[in-house]
Amino acid sequence: MHPRPQPAVSASAPGPKVVLIEDDVTIAKLTEYVLAREGYDVVVAVDGPTGLAAIRTHRPVAVLLDLTLPGLSGDEVCRAVRADPPIADTFLILVTARDELEVRQRARDAGANAYACKPCDPDRLVELVEEGLASASRCPSPRPANA
Repeated sequence: MHPRPQPAVSASAPGPKVVLIEDDVTIAKLTEYVLAREGYDVVVAVDGPTGLAAIRTHRPVAVLLDLTLPGLSGDEVCRAVRADPPIADTFLILVTARDELEVRQRARDAGANAYACKPCDPDRLVELVEEGLASASRCPSPRPANA
């Protein structure tokens, strides 16, 4: 395993923002811990509508979202993000316990950039979020300073 470069983070400057939309509290806490340990500023939402609002408010570099969420499903959140011009370029990672071809196609059709199966390897989750960070740095549209 190659050592991963650590994001530059100081007490006065939080790391890149990531929104995590997960209704399973245990999975949410574990994922938040893994990402925070890598220097990311994680905002957690427990349902689709709250998660969509968090994306609009925080303009994250990446979003990790479960497929089966209360209120709005993960693919509905993806579609809503893609239809909203200010956040349409957000890097979306759909995470689910289901690994069928149909579900992968559903994620692609909804506009997800990446797909991961639960239980997720922590290093793989970080790699996917880093893809989002790299994508955001190439994005021509301006992001807020806290992104």
